[in-house]
Amino acid sequence: MTAQVSKTAQPAKQGQSLPAVLAQTFEARTDGAFAEKLVGLIAALVNTQPVYVFAPKDEELTILAGTARPDNLIDLTQVATRGMQDPEGVPHRDGPYLVVRVDMPSGGRAVAIVTIPPGSAVVQSLAHERVAVLQALASARYRNAELDQIKSAMAAAVGLSAPTPEALQNFADQIANLTEAQYAAIGQFDGSQIGVVAVSGQAEGTKRAALPDRLRRDMAEIGRKKLSANMQQFMGGAGQDHGLVMTLENPARNADLIPLIAAAVRSAAPAGRQKVPFGRRLQRWGIAALIVIGIAMIPLPDGVNINATVTSTNFRVVTAPYSAALVDIAVADNQRVVGGETPLGLMDTAETTNELIAAQADYAAALLERETARAGRDAAALRSAELEAQRIEARIALLESRREAATLIAPISGLVIGPDLQGQRGAVVSQGDILMQIADPEGLRLDVEVGQDALARITTGMSGRFRPDFDPSLDFEVDLTAVSPAALDTDRAPIFAARATFAQSPAQLRHGMTGVMAVDRQWRPAGLLLWDAIRDWVLLRLWL
Repeated sequence: MTAQVSKTAQPAKQGQSLPAVLAQTFEARTDGAFAEKLVGLIAALVNTQPVYVFAPKDEELTILAGTARPDNLIDLTQVATRGMQDPEGVPHRDGPYLVVRVDMPSGGRAVAIVTIPPGSAVVQSLAHERVAVLQALASARYRNAELDQIKSAMAAAVGLSAPTPEALQNFADQIANLTEAQYAAIGQFDGSQIGVVAVSGQAEGTKRAALPDRLRRDMAEIGRKKLSANMQQFMGGAGQDHGLVMTLENPARNADLIPLIAAAVRSAAPAGRQKVPFGRRLQRWGIAALIVIGIAMIPLPDGVNINATVTSTNFRVVTAPYSAALVDIAVADNQRVVGGETPLGLMDTAETTNELIAAQADYAAALLERETARAGRDAAALRSAELEAQRIEARIALLESRREAATLIAPISGLVIGPDLQGQRGAVVSQGDILMQIADPEGLRLDVEVGQDALARITTGMSGRFRPDFDPSLDFEVDLTAVSPAALDTDRAPIFAARATFAQSPAQLRHGMTGVMAVDRQWRPAGLLLWDAIRDWVLLRLWL
């Protein structure tokens, strides 16, 4: 908040009697005049300066009057803010200041900030008492206690928009205080009887056992008849049969305010639904029925949606011909190759070459032993030497074929499938390890997994549509060519393998892609689809 000095007051003139000064001060009719005289009076009584009076203006605190222009305006404003927010408002010390909340001629409130005079504790205590007396005089002169009671009662009435036991008790106490009634009772009426009840002066008044049965019956009768007399008020929202019921016993004053407060409670209550004539209700029911029938007749697509995988009809897996290091990879993923011509990679032949040289040397030694046995006419040694020569000759043929197989050639024409081919370069592979795959993109089909719930609705020869997961906007026509008569051996629900072919070769699809195939697609009313689903659930779960 910010503050500006509106007026600079002077202390009260010496020579005047205290009653005269008090009379002049409290005869003021405007807030400005009262504040100007008040700061002068405080400065004279307490014998201290400066003294300031802060008052709200445009949601900010402004210095309404003061004995001097402040040098520490921000600090004073913060002190005044704390004084205005103090729930009790009695004189209290805040740093070097004595702070007190005072009533103003307009009915509002302001905060007086008094510099604590130097001196003994007696001097400061005397200053505190004199400020407290001025606060009491301002309250007696300008404060309307009855108006405060009315404000409190109206605030409690607005708080009953969502009544709680605490809010009901507060309202009953406020009404009894305003009217000086023997008691005030308020209860919640549900349309036939009274529920929670609060009676003024009884903190436990919401308990049924604490209330006379007669009071509860009387309040229920007020609610059923919707009475609105001074001492008996039914306070329900527009069109409601339920609401709050209030009754007073022997009010001494302000009884004519009860209808106004009851009206405030009614205005805060939520409006209820008005009773609608039977003919109008029948018309509404008819319109609602037509809307439901119209929704049920909206055609929705119905069919069998099956998960499918694109598979190549001409597909080969390239494996390592023997265990060795993979020296080079000559192709990349998704590269087109020609069967029998395109080299795919090269295996290490160093070990094979060394074994071949050793085998050739062993073969030469075996031939020499054979000739020696033949010259010595040793039939047994000759036979053994010939067998050893044949064994080594077969070993040499094997090593030569392995060396020729070191250069990997594409077995078929198609596209290479291998996302990490270059990462295999230099790796040691074992015989039979998969190096890459080759699939012919011209010969594609769908491998389909059919659940048992859809098996009864599909037959071989049916046409359908396939949408791939990577781009559902694509749509390919397919024909179902085969359905397995037996379920696959899985741990899940029974699955039947099926195959479908493309009406035209799809250039956008590749081996291994997934998607959804829809067959037996037709438009059926939404209500019929819902009925079929409910019927199947009832038959399977309830066995009717």
